[in-house]
Amino acid sequence: MSSSSTKAFLAYVTGCLISENMYRACLLPRDGEPIMILRAVDLGPFTESSWLSRCVAFADWEDPDPGARRHHP
Repeated sequence: MSSSSTKAFLAYVTGCLISENMYRACLLPRDGEPIMILRAVDLGPFTESSWLSRCVAFADWEDPDPGARRHHP
């Protein structure tokens, strides 16, 4: 999937178009609500415009894996 189609898909799924970077993902579990993983700098705009209530944010200097343990309701 190209970066422009990935960006469009994430905007469609989450309802939010965030900054131009590759460091984001949306986990779509079979059961339960999707979880967005994104940079902390994008957290404010994301929570203001997305219908998702579950997300994980990480600072630019953090490893996203340990950051994924801090969920934001």
